[in-house]
Amino acid sequence: MLTGIGFLDAGFAWTDLQTLIVNSIQAVLFLFIAYYWIVKYKIMLAAGFFLHGCRDMAYIFIATLGLIPPQYEWFCLPIDFSTGIYLITYN
Repeated sequence: MLTGIGFLDAGFAWTDLQTLIVNSIQAVLFLFIAYYWIVKYKIMLAAGFFLHGCRDMAYIFIATLGLIPPQYEWFCLPIDFSTGIYLITYN
C-alpha cells in the first residue's frame, strides 16, 4: 500500500517532467524503504506511513498547481497517519 501511494503520486505528475522525476524518485525510495522494513522490521513500516504523511503536509506548499486532484493531500493525510497508528498499535 505504501509503495502504491508513491507511484500514484508520480502518476498525477506525468505532464510536468521535473515533478514527475521528483515523484518517481520518491516512489522508488518508498518502495525500497517498505521492502526493507517488511523484511527486517515490520513495526518500522508505520514510520513509512508517518513519513509519507509528513510529505503530504509539505506537498501542500511545494506541489505544482493542477497536477494532483484538488484536496488530495487532505484525503491522504488521515489515511497515512491512521494506518501508521494502526501498525504501531496492532503489530
